[in-house]
Amino acid sequence: MSTSGDSSLPAALERELASLEHLQTLLDKEQQALLASDEVTITTLASAKANTLQELAGLVDKRMGLLASVGVPGADPAALARHVQESNSPEQIACRPLWKRLASGWRKATATNAMNAQIVQMHLARAARALNVLSQAAWAIEGYGADGRTRGTYFTA
Repeated sequence: MSTSGDSSLPAALERELASLEHLQTLLDKEQQALLASDEVTITTLASAKANTLQELAGLVDKRMGLLASVGVPGADPAALARHVQESNSPEQIACRPLWKRLASGWRKATATNAMNAQIVQMHLARAARALNVLSQAAWAIEGYGADGRTRGTYFTA
């Protein structure tokens, strides 16, 4: 494998790590916006997050290609772990701390994203409960309903 510029595994891992760190920053901001119910920020971050995820997908594909070029099935975590630990090439030795940071970064991003999803579910449940209460209260009011039909004992259809 070449060790120059775009085709080196360490450079590819560094780029992926930088993009992953940017994603983590976006996820942290998203979490704060979700907790604050800041719809404008959530909308802005959704677009930035989608762009970053698209970039990351390309970087992961690049990494997989680089690994495949040296006979390592990058989609097989066990084979990848063996390769990282057993390879004694200078390039692979240089990659070991990057692999650790990358694995840790993906775990953290996954956990933050899962927490953000839980916050969204909490908001949805709260909104559903409020809608249910309001709907029940609306039906208890005698008179005209939202559909224009009369209800209750004072009016007949």
